[in-house]
Amino acid sequence: MKAERQYKERTSRVIQPSKGSGGHIVDNRSSFMTINETKGLMRNDHVAQRMVIVGSDPVEVDSVIAADISFQHQKAGGVLLTLGELLGGTPSKYGIKKDGSEGIILTTHGEPGKVGDFGPSEIIDGLKKIANIEKAKYIYIASCDAATSPGGEVPSVIAEIGAAFPGINVCGAPGIAITDYRGISGDYQTVYKKNEPKGIPFQDVACVIENAVTLSLFPNVKDSLGLDDLDKVEKKGIELRSQGDFIEFYDTLINALLGQFNVDRLIFFVETYRKECEKQLATAENQSTIIYFQDQLKIVPLVLEFVKKQIPVITDARKKDAPLRNKAGSSITYDSL
Repeated sequence: MKAERQYKERTSRVIQPSKGSGGHIVDNRSSFMTINETKGLMRNDHVAQRMVIVGSDPVEVDSVIAADISFQHQKAGGVLLTLGELLGGTPSKYGIKKDGSEGIILTTHGEPGKVGDFGPSEIIDGLKKIANIEKAKYIYIASCDAATSPGGEVPSVIAEIGAAFPGINVCGAPGIAITDYRGISGDYQTVYKKNEPKGIPFQDVACVIENAVTLSLFPNVKDSLGLDDLDKVEKKGIELRSQGDFIEFYDTLINALLGQFNVDRLIFFVETYRKECEKQLATAENQSTIIYFQDQLKIVPLVLEFVKKQIPVITDARKKDAPLRNKAGSSITYDSL
């Protein structure tokens, strides 16, 4: 079951954290910081330039989200807190300015209908405790599938939150969302749906590629760090973003998803992942685990065709065709935030 949990998490939570520099935060500083540089960014100012909210308990945060939190907070400044703190706290303890110049960013892993540990109703309850929330310039849900319906008539996370805050631009991505920690542009990349072939969604291709790269380069990247405080999480994130093996993993992942990575090496990673799936399937006893690895093995040959042809499954999110969605379902660019 542990193997099933780890692999399922990797497929449902493709690397995506908060994306605080995606066009709406202008900052030309390097994306790498020392521990001392974070002193001005810690949680001691209750009036935020930007408010960064983490949708998970700190003890559950993994390396991906830790790196993203440190990157996001560096870009945003202001308050860093968890949604749990908002839900359990006193109304108006935290607030934003009344002049409409400040936005709120919620980050963690996501899936259709959920952001981290919380559903839309809980997120709405937490946001309502923020002083002057009605004056927010935007609410940006920086998680995978924030604009994806969980199915049927059930609305997406941003649609539900947007209905609760009709005067605010509420937005998020309808698929994979990835932060560029590397300091190259600070832009996000999101799933690239144009020319998506029938038979295999880009989401599935991207998940297998991520699993393959993760297994070969940084197998523990989505294991919880077990830190009990956001300040500790942020410091760990800064440390990770200066670590050679983490940077290699992340650089490889983005370039692989962009179709710009060495084909032979990526084929080796995918074949290694195939062997691991076969190994897990041979020893699996739980039916859901068996089905999961069977499905992965069906997808791998199709993914290899993508890899050989160097087909990109993500794109620069600043491009005009980027699939960021607002609460009405219309396509917008990050620069419009």
